[in-house]
Amino acid sequence: MVYVTYITEEPIHHVGSEFPGNLKVVEINGEYFCPVKEKHMDNVNATCHYCILNRIRTFNA
Repeated sequence: MVYVTYITEEPIHHVGSEFPGNLKVVEINGEYFCPVKEKHMDNVNATCHYCILNRIRTFNA
């Protein structure tokens, strides 16, 4: 996790990773977006706190 996030600057969950509800991690113009990060930020056991993925709500299509 540390290597992927801080050395390669890639998300912990790769692009295309599926979550319940047919939600997926996406890459748009070199930025990564996660559809579930917002819901897991309160979970102290979640790796979301370390992940470089942006919250999907920050992207306006």
